[in-house]
Amino acid sequence: MSNPNNGRLPNYEYIELFNSSRIPIQLSEFTFGYNNNRVSLPEYLLAPQQYVILCNQEALPAFERYGNVLALSRWYILANTGATLQIFRNSTLIDAVSYRNTWHRNTSKRNGGWSLERINPNWTCNLRENWASSEALNGGTPGRRNSIVDRNSRPQILLTHSSITANKINLTFNTSSFNHQQITVDDFEINNGIGKPTSIQWNESLDTLTLLFVKDFEENKIYILMTKPIEICSFFVKIPNEKLFKQTTVNHQDIIISEILFNPKEGGVDFVEVYNVTNLPINLKNWKIGNRTISEDILLIDPDEYLALTINKAILSLHYPSAIANNILQLASLPPYPNQQGNVMLFSANNLLIDSVYYNANMHDPILRNVKGISLERQSTNRFDLQFNTFSSASTLHEGATPGYKNSTSVDNMLKKNKIFFTSKTVSPNNDFYEDFLEINYQFNDADYYINITIYNDKGTLINRLIRNQRAGSTGIIEWNTLHENGKKATAGHYIMIAEIYNNKGQKERFKKAFVIVSDILSY
Repeated sequence: MSNPNNGRLPNYEYIELFNSSRIPIQLSEFTFGYNNNRVSLPEYLLAPQQYVILCNQEALPAFERYGNVLALSRWYILANTGATLQIFRNSTLIDAVSYRNTWHRNTSKRNGGWSLERINPNWTCNLRENWASSEALNGGTPGRRNSIVDRNSRPQILLTHSSITANKINLTFNTSSFNHQQITVDDFEINNGIGKPTSIQWNESLDTLTLLFVKDFEENKIYILMTKPIEICSFFVKIPNEKLFKQTTVNHQDIIISEILFNPKEGGVDFVEVYNVTNLPINLKNWKIGNRTISEDILLIDPDEYLALTINKAILSLHYPSAIANNILQLASLPPYPNQQGNVMLFSANNLLIDSVYYNANMHDPILRNVKGISLERQSTNRFDLQFNTFSSASTLHEGATPGYKNSTSVDNMLKKNKIFFTSKTVSPNNDFYEDFLEINYQFNDADYYINITIYNDKGTLINRLIRNQRAGSTGIIEWNTLHENGKKATAGHYIMIAEIYNNKGQKERFKKAFVIVSDILSY
């Protein structure tokens, strides 16, 4: 109990010891360590499977009613944020824990009044996963069984960090090197012809294990580190396989911010899409969008690949059915992106600013009356293009956003003329999966055009006002199912499609194309 304030227990710090053996233990044979300080424990015979409370002299009367209690000759104030506590027998370290206030998984309990309790007393490692806040109603269990004790609990030993340099791999676990003395070279192996390490060595100051190999590791190649079950903290533990990747140097705008949705539909979620403009895969492990980590594991984004970041993949896919699910990553949280204006920033693992975009609502096309659910898209992903940093409203014909795939406003600057054409000039709506729909293709030299499409028969009678004032984007395909506006099926014969496009610059263009609906007999 490092912070007893605001609690129901006596307003004093305390430490509880437990005799986990089957014999009585004389405590005067031990010393207690607080960081670099030591104090001898008083003479006291602690029975097997019993507890004793350690406190300062002033607190002794307050804790006597809770059970066995000893006042130390000198009490070092326990830091609320964290410290290292140790038990020595002569010069031998018996147990140690470096607690942190972040071990309270409920942030409100960090404010005081709650003790940290050990979950499994048989687990000799004092890693974070074996400690948690007390669940006792009064905030702790001094002198008695912990409220959260679970002798079957097995904290998971994980690799928290890995890196490759030449022929070396540096590994950091979520527990200190003190608990890993049994590790040998035979416990590790790497695929792709690398094999087992020739030697291993601990950097005690950094708690880092270095594996040395005969061969150097290649850049931009994924390796798998396989680990045998190893004895850690008195148990044999299987450490999951670890992916390793040696990344080439990543430069500014090798990954770009390609799309931003900051004003979602009702019940919707924001998203930010990034795009790899290089010809090599890039590992986004420990990269950040703003101050939020994208992934704590290896996450490769391939060349010419998009990745949308959001807090709810299911909702995003529901609102944008054409979204590519495999290219959407759900994060625990995103930075706040206000509806009026904001900044989106992307940082590499070493905190290099890779790309940043300032956005505001005025960047949307002024013709759009309601921009809810419409993203801003970068018009070019070519880093040498003058339009590289130009953003505009996504096409409403493309659902208003394109999470996980090519932007609807992506412009081919080589295109001089606007084009509208049919995939086929004949339509045979007989449900044989061949030319059942009229496919109207368009390719524009500007992503800011709006489009109207109307279908007439050969007598000039209006059949269907197919598209009305929709923002088109740069390319796309529009289908007509050969039905009148009232749902009646159009008969066989000749028809005219008239398309009109316009933008907020006053540019207009009209297209007129003929096509034929054939009957089942004719199509046969």
